[in-house]
Amino acid sequence: MKQVFSTLGILFVMACFGACTKEPVIQPPTPELYTLKIDNQFNNVEARLGLFLSDKEGVVRAFRWLNGGDTAQIRVPGSVIGDRFDGTIVKITNSETPGTGIRDTSVELTTYPQLTHNQTIILRNLSFQQSIRLKVTFEGVTSVDSVIVPDGLTFARPQPGNNFTGEYLTFHSGQLWIRVLLNGEALWRFIYFERADGPTLITTLQSGLMPPIIAKPIKVKLPFPASWSYKVDGVIDTATRRFVPIGDLLRAPGGFVPTIDRLDVFEPNSGDPQVPTPLPYNKGYRVRLESINGIGSGYKYYTDRFYNRLPAEITSPSFSIAPTVLADTRSVGVICTPGFDVLSITRSRTGATRYSWEAFAVPANGSLVHRLPNVPEELAALYPVLKAYQFDKGIRVRAESYDRITTFEAAMKARMLHHDVLWQAKAGYVGVEAVY
Repeated sequence: MKQVFSTLGILFVMACFGACTKEPVIQPPTPELYTLKIDNQFNNVEARLGLFLSDKEGVVRAFRWLNGGDTAQIRVPGSVIGDRFDGTIVKITNSETPGTGIRDTSVELTTYPQLTHNQTIILRNLSFQQSIRLKVTFEGVTSVDSVIVPDGLTFARPQPGNNFTGEYLTFHSGQLWIRVLLNGEALWRFIYFERADGPTLITTLQSGLMPPIIAKPIKVKLPFPASWSYKVDGVIDTATRRFVPIGDLLRAPGGFVPTIDRLDVFEPNSGDPQVPTPLPYNKGYRVRLESINGIGSGYKYYTDRFYNRLPAEITSPSFSIAPTVLADTRSVGVICTPGFDVLSITRSRTGATRYSWEAFAVPANGSLVHRLPNVPEELAALYPVLKAYQFDKGIRVRAESYDRITTFEAAMKARMLHHDVLWQAKAGYVGVEAVY
């Protein structure tokens, strides 16, 4: 019997030893999912934001709403890190028209194509301009013949009936100036405000104390005669975004806009060696232009660029786009002439709720077809218009060229990171837009 128990004990010890030395089961690693990173710097009062990812067939693979002032990640189930997906930002804002109680809703979508794993999108407001209500009274005058407040919208023109008091809403970054023709004189006079702070600036000006501008304006030839909308700024410092507007006044929508083929740029400088008035800026100029060339099948021209000196001429772009027979509320065909970097396609719908959906695409050497992705159910339930792609007629297609950006991906990165509101001007932007 002892022998039996001894044998059983040996077998038990051997079994235990075998169990202890058995090799562990190694679980295969969990595949890493495609991930997109979001930094939402808007708060929930400013806007409600969301993001969805779709594959090359337009099928929605992931959706999430974004918390205000928070970072987030969105992962695609069943994906691998080598996949690419189109990312669409959804931004919903509500506003109220002052004094009416009428609330408006704006739904904006922006689609960035073929995003790679671990890319980042930053959402924030980079607006830096201030606004000020400028009220200026001219004393010692018999007439105020013309007033130019660059980047200023006229509310009241100075005339005898209001004691020669003008009122303007002016947009600026801390400095502004005005030039005026007084008393039938041939020369403009000017006044420069070194610091403009607060919501209102009220001042009284003596005509005799405003120096005349003897210097001739700088002439800049435009690409074609048209009713141009333009802004010219003298650059004080791009890092702190300080500029002096030296272009045209702002014109009320629907108002008369003259046809011109050149800019005459006056500066806040008398040009008189006896009365030295150094320019308040010395880092060059920023020029923004837009206008329509022709009617019907014409195109809209845009440019936003920095210059060390104002150029004698701004030339027409060498690239172009043309429509194909395909242009509906979801798909559009475009014929591309090489020479530009980014294709932008925008559909919109007006009304109490305003919709805008801009999608970017890599230009083709020839024709391409672009199709909007599906709309996620979470969004379609709130806005059936989007699910049905019920946009107004007319698709805005824009070709964008950059002097200092060499790839489509670099342009998309600048847009998605929102690090610099001046990135387009620094990159040397020219755009051509047509409506299909």
